[in-house]
Amino acid sequence: RTVVEQVSRLHLAAWAGVLAGAYDTPQWASLIARHLALKLEGDLQSVLLMAYAGAEAVGALLWRENAAHLWGTLDASVDVPLLNAAADLSSS
Repeated sequence: RTVVEQVSRLHLAAWAGVLAGAYDTPQWASLIARHLALKLEGDLQSVLLMAYAGAEAVGALLWRENAAHLWGTLDASVDVPLLNAAADLSSS
């Protein structure tokens, strides 16, 4: 079962870990998290989404400026639910 949820900035390290893993660059996770922590500071319009297959986080998406800015998945089965959740943000 796939679940997509909005996560707080407190989960940025885990979110960045999923994104970096999706591109086979897990060593970049901490750099991505630090960079985005600075860029997203005070930005109330950006949203972090995470997709889960069961209890495992397997997808990450940054919604920024009314579009999917960065995204990646470790499991192709969550691509559509993750992108649909992002599309729902544009209609709200």
